[in-house]
Amino acid sequence: MDRTIVAEALKQVWEGDDIPAPASLLRMAAAQAAEKLPGTPYSILTNLAHAEFWQRIWLNRLQGIRASSFMEDWRVPHAEEWPVVRRAFLTGMEQAMAMASAKQLNHKMKSDSVAVATLLNIVVHSSYHLGQINVLKRMQRLQKQSKG
Repeated sequence: MDRTIVAEALKQVWEGDDIPAPASLLRMAAAQAAEKLPGTPYSILTNLAHAEFWQRIWLNRLQGIRASSFMEDWRVPHAEEWPVVRRAFLTGMEQAMAMASAKQLNHKMKSDSVAVATLLNIVVHSSYHLGQINVLKRMQRLQKQSKG
């Protein structure tokens, strides 16, 4: 796969071509991010922490860094962690975009095609979870409207 396609896909997610741009979508108070609505499997914060966990694993693989313990996946962060999780996710997206759009693909993977596939994992997984977050935010708004 041509990495310019992956670079374009990352750019489209970042700029909000199909769903709101991550920087805008994730702009909320920590209490809102940590709220787990009845009938939902997790909060926005837990969802984003999971997405950032995998994004970090893939970026680390690209840099030749060993993965963290998979036991850390799907942990339920405290509300105070929201700014750190949010910033880490956005920074990771920026790193993936920079890597995909650089003149020379710089990585520690066994081949360029494996590196490009890893970048594709980031864009697909991130967009999937950003879509879920968009739905969770809509559900929060609807719940607030029904109470008000």
